[in-house]
Amino acid sequence: MAKKLPKELSPLANWILAVVDERDITIADLAREARLSHATLRGLITYPERTPTLETCLRLSDATEKPVEEIFTLAGITTTINPMEVHPDRSELVHLYDSLPNGKARQALLDVARVFSETLEGV
Repeated sequence: MAKKLPKELSPLANWILAVVDERDITIADLAREARLSHATLRGLITYPERTPTLETCLRLSDATEKPVEEIFTLAGITTTINPMEVHPDRSELVHLYDSLPNGKARQALLDVARVFSETLEGV
């Protein structure tokens, strides 16, 4: 049996529900777009006392194009951390870079930089 929504939703829960309503999608659809589990988003709505992780906020920001600082505010998170320093995609790239042997890492970085520059020129 599904848990009923609480009487008072958090600002973050209200925003999530507004996003799915505006886009005419489901919470599961938004979770997929944000690369989060459905349970994570449902939990933020159903349990207003829950605080999302920084990663959850970053993924919601990516999926909705809402500045992550605004999502932090909605979630009641105050931090002096630069969100891009802890972004999960950045962390994964740093881990992959660190695991490469030195010569290959340098070449890989140069190749990525070249492709990135070419992509930006076409924009």
